[in-house]
Amino acid sequence: MVLRMLADQKLAPIAEIAAEQAILEAETRAIVDRALELGEGDAALGAIRAIEAGVIDVPFSPHRSNANQALPARDWRGAVRLAQFGSVPIPKEIREHHEAELARRTSGRAQRAPWELLLADVNAISEGMLLPD
Repeated sequence: MVLRMLADQKLAPIAEIAAEQAILEAETRAIVDRALELGEGDAALGAIRAIEAGVIDVPFSPHRSNANQALPARDWRGAVRLAQFGSVPIPKEIREHHEAELARRTSGRAQRAPWELLLADVNAISEGMLLPD
């Protein structure tokens, strides 16, 4: 099943992988810095406060303290992006990158709500594909 899901995927050039790594590092740094700020330097307290504030927001978490406002979707290549950010402190230029990559997926098609993209992604996985047709 995994081989079938990845059959149409191409390995991105190394420069693109490095760019994605830099994006992930910047996103992580923004979240961790905000959590430490909320915890006044105490990482444990910061994590608790960050979850309560929606700074750390895990999509589909059943925990009642989780904000459940961040919503992922796959972009045109199958990379996971945020379609809705909630209160997760993603820097503006990275938000714009997520939005552009998701827009590229839907280019030339009818506008879709973020939850519709996610539903299409879930259905694709259930059918053994990484991305919907």
